[in-house]
Amino acid sequence: MHRIERKSNVETRRSIAILGLSGLAIAASGAALVMLRRSPRQTQTACLTGAKSRQIIILVDHTDPWSPSTAALLSAHLRSVADRAATEDRLVMLAFDGSAASLPEPVFDRCKPPSTGNVLLDTPQRLARVHAAQFTTPLVAALEKLATPASSTRTELVQMLAALATKAQLDPSASATTFHVYSDMDENSAGFSFVRKPVQSPERFAAHFAGHIGNRLKDIDLNIHVMPPPPSPGRSDPRPDPRIERAWRTALTSASVRFTWEPL
Repeated sequence: MHRIERKSNVETRRSIAILGLSGLAIAASGAALVMLRRSPRQTQTACLTGAKSRQIIILVDHTDPWSPSTAALLSAHLRSVADRAATEDRLVMLAFDGSAASLPEPVFDRCKPPSTGNVLLDTPQRLARVHAAQFTTPLVAALEKLATPASSTRTELVQMLAALATKAQLDPSASATTFHVYSDMDENSAGFSFVRKPVQSPERFAAHFAGHIGNRLKDIDLNIHVMPPPPSPGRSDPRPDPRIERAWRTALTSASVRFTWEPL
């Protein structure tokens, strides 16, 4: 009789242990599914909801026309910046029409979604479709717009950089910011103009720059890609005016801006 009772108690404890382990397994599976579940993304930008991202702001100067070869080079360079961007980086591409009265609407504003994922949730085919829909396809359309030349009688580039830097500094969703500027850097505004006569000095430009920029570019990496000047009669290979580079370098160095300067 006692033997039967002991056997019954053992079976009971075993059943309780099995039920407990099953409960733990179910709870762990539920927690794992929550962790594996895809995070929600914003509809317009494909950025993770509530997450900070590194911003890459690209400004393309449309105040001077350029040749078809320059347009092709520009498009390829912009694509390389997008390709090098890390997953979840936010790319904001803007066309600058010469006026700094207001910020231009982005031609492209998207976070770069992952191209790989968890095999329990996604197939490579689905990831490729999502990546194309959220990033690659709109990027191709944006590059076509940005590589189309235009022209303007003014170039308020310093003021535009100041406005963009101010917005970037105040953006709570940005963990860090990098600027890429594609321009011949030929400032032509009311405060300073490289084409005005008599010629204005680099020091005058540095004062103009400091008055608008101040410390707005602090903690922002500025990458300047110098586009060739617009074609002109009798000049098949126009070269940038060296005065422009000297003036910008003087201004940027005086303001302690982290920058790179390279021809497109």
